[in-house]
Amino acid sequence: MSGMINTSSVVVLDDERLVGQTIMRIAAAAGFQVRHAETATAFFALLDEHPVDIVIVDLVLPDTDGVAVMERLAERPVRPHVIISSGVGSRVLDAARRVGSARGLQVLGVLPKPFTPAMLRELLLADQSPPASLESAPSGRVALPGSAVVPDKATLAEALERGEIHVLYQPRVACRTGTLEGFEALARWRQRDGGMIPPDVFVPLAESEGLVEPLSRAVMEQAIDWFARLRSAETATRVGQDTLRHCSLSVNISALLLDDNDFFDWLLARSAERGIDPEQLVLEITESVAMTDAERSLAMLTRLRVRGFRLSIDDFGTGFSSMSQLVQLPFSEIKLDKSFVLQCTRSDEAAAAVRSIVELGRNLELNVVAEGVETLEVHQYLRALGCHTMQGYLVSGALAPEAVERWFVEREHQREVQRLEALYRSGLLDSRYEARFDRITRLARRLLGAPISLISVIDGLRQWFKSRQGMMQTQTPRSEAFCSVAIEGDGTLEVQDTFRHPLFAHYPAAQGDTPIRFYAGHVITLAGGEKVGTLCVADHTPRVLSPRERQWLEALAGLVEDELQRATGDTGRAPDDPRQPGGFRARAAWLFDFCRRMQLPCGLLVARIRDMGGINHVHGRAKGDHLLDTLQQMVTETALYGDLAGRMRGREMALLIVNADEAALQRSRAALVAAIDAHNRQHPDDPRLNCALGEAIMVPGRADVFEDLVAQAHQKASPHDAPT
Repeated sequence: MSGMINTSSVVVLDDERLVGQTIMRIAAAAGFQVRHAETATAFFALLDEHPVDIVIVDLVLPDTDGVAVMERLAERPVRPHVIISSGVGSRVLDAARRVGSARGLQVLGVLPKPFTPAMLRELLLADQSPPASLESAPSGRVALPGSAVVPDKATLAEALERGEIHVLYQPRVACRTGTLEGFEALARWRQRDGGMIPPDVFVPLAESEGLVEPLSRAVMEQAIDWFARLRSAETATRVGQDTLRHCSLSVNISALLLDDNDFFDWLLARSAERGIDPEQLVLEITESVAMTDAERSLAMLTRLRVRGFRLSIDDFGTGFSSMSQLVQLPFSEIKLDKSFVLQCTRSDEAAAAVRSIVELGRNLELNVVAEGVETLEVHQYLRALGCHTMQGYLVSGALAPEAVERWFVEREHQREVQRLEALYRSGLLDSRYEARFDRITRLARRLLGAPISLISVIDGLRQWFKSRQGMMQTQTPRSEAFCSVAIEGDGTLEVQDTFRHPLFAHYPAAQGDTPIRFYAGHVITLAGGEKVGTLCVADHTPRVLSPRERQWLEALAGLVEDELQRATGDTGRAPDDPRQPGGFRARAAWLFDFCRRMQLPCGLLVARIRDMGGINHVHGRAKGDHLLDTLQQMVTETALYGDLAGRMRGREMALLIVNADEAALQRSRAALVAAIDAHNRQHPDDPRLNCALGEAIMVPGRADVFEDLVAQAHQKASPHDAPT
């Protein structure tokens, strides 16, 4: 077959005339030239008459079936792109799609019946590249798209000598926030005549002809040199952010190199020369390679991890690895195969596979990367599942080295505009101070032993404090805010000594008589992933957070995010205000769960007024209500920073004590008893405050729920020892 390919030509194979005519009208409105066939015989006759770009094939036909049609299409010298249509169900459609792909056809997608015009238009416009060709080219080579041809060993060797292999870089970002996490290095071969040889052609050639090691060195040399320049202080100054210095670089590693210790020795040495920590390099190894010989893989992959490299299992889900194999191998991340990602919002089976792999990664504490993310719908699905990282055309295609910096600056500007819009919509900025946030900063101050604890909100030009402990200022310029740098990342920024830090040594907060010498802030986000500020602690002396303290700070930041998503009532109070009975239980259960997750002991002290009915009857309800308010005030004043005090139910107050041992619980009980007795002595003419007190403690490791703690406290309740 010869001549120009008409990229707007479509042929529909469907035995239902009405369906075929409907598809023709939709495709014609989208700018395509469309013809319709009701039988396979007529369909192939149309293909023989004129070149075709896209075919739409129904699976159920009178003279054959759609699978047989695809097999015949795969044998043709020029193979059009394929859309598979049927009403047989998603499982069969997805299986047919896999058959077509396995036969070498480019399947644009599946069109389940019934369908909407939008669904069909999206598939028709998904890819306008020319169909693949199998025509023979001169010299016995196989023709590829464009002018390129499959080379031989000598041609590839010459290309390596001439430096024709170059590297592009595709960004990887956090699914939840969009923060840049790193880049994947992608090798490309551009011949002197401008023809492009795809990697799925020249990489197997290099492997079969003994050129994989020089090819890999050529790629890694370029990638590491570029990565070192990207991470330099000069680049950080130009882009106005430190984010690029903390990115990772992912590279594909051939199976033939895994036993080549010399290559990895060279890679370590090259990285060290350019100031790159091996931990910033992610070596991607396909699932089929890793699982072919699990015992051998365990040894070689462990050696790579010992050397400091991170390991990614690529194209996960396409092989047949077992759970036991995956658990044994020292991978750092799982990379979802794009065939699942592309279909996860259209195929129930693909969606189930993606969901299962994300959950598997989370349970094994592995980073999960989705490649091939091209639509906002797919991104939203992945974010809802909790997928960590994504890459694909929705973020960016592969970039030339010189284009990366410009792409980053433009994208960060767009993200900042979106972040500020979300912040202003939230109503958080310059809002009133609220006890629910103050409770968290008090708890952070107490647990982490820091004199300063803040919830900061970063505006366009300033840092404003939603909650502050140990800080008189209500806001600072953004240019002087540690938190402004912290929100460039997604986790915890820890500055162990500001005097010795190149970014912060000159900050005004690090100067003066009481300088901030230590800072640790964890990013807080809105529901849509927009980063609005941090929960942070600061100290006047240098220090280091322990792993446990970092875990506490992260979890407390999560509590702030939970609060940001809570709706407020018409009165301006949170609907679960601890001053209300239901409110205390909701917040106490929430704080109790935090203690259980963080392995912190938690104590509960309850105080119930005895004979409340008699007091109301003899002295009146107003006196009874005053007595309730008095007891609630006493319990509140007994609380330490970060504890929760409130009304458990009508005549019962309670105090939830965080990080409490038995001695702390008894001290709180004694303080409350003293307050009750002092009140009775000072107000002899008022109704006597006579209470039953009970306490219970939750120790780490127990699987209690909050109501279990309440029940234990009630069982131990007894009258307090009041003097006569």
